[in-house]
Amino acid sequence: MTINISVTSSFKLVNLADFRFILMSKEDATVQSINDQIDLTTKAALYLGTIQYGHIQIGEHGFEFFNQQRHRNFIQLPWADIEQVIVEVSLIGKRVSRFTVIERSHMQYVFVTKDAKKVLRGMRPYIGAERLRHAPSLLHTLKRKYIDPFL
Repeated sequence: MTINISVTSSFKLVNLADFRFILMSKEDATVQSINDQIDLTTKAALYLGTIQYGHIQIGEHGFEFFNQQRHRNFIQLPWADIEQVIVEVSLIGKRVSRFTVIERSHMQYVFVTKDAKKVLRGMRPYIGAERLRHAPSLLHTLKRKYIDPFL
């Protein structure tokens, strides 16, 4: 495991196994967005060890998550860095419960929003429909594990 720390004028970039956080000093409370035009903003929860509540912003340059309590904790992913988005659909097949954004460095971010379909529809023009995937359902997993090995 490597830790690379580079210091610039007002913030430190910490790269811990390709896990990108920007640690800002307390006087730098504002975060510069990578998007010039915001298409969609919604409340969301990020499951990354602990639950972090904040806002998702989708724009022409990338996908952003800003923490609601600590404004200096945020994630900014340009569209080129997103490898795929895995969508978990409920048993009924109508409700999207949560989605996982997988980065090119295989880092996974799990997000939950009230209207995840709206977020995914906002992401589709930028990343393409081929990078949006369904997660295997419980029935599919059980079938693959117990029935398919015998065929």
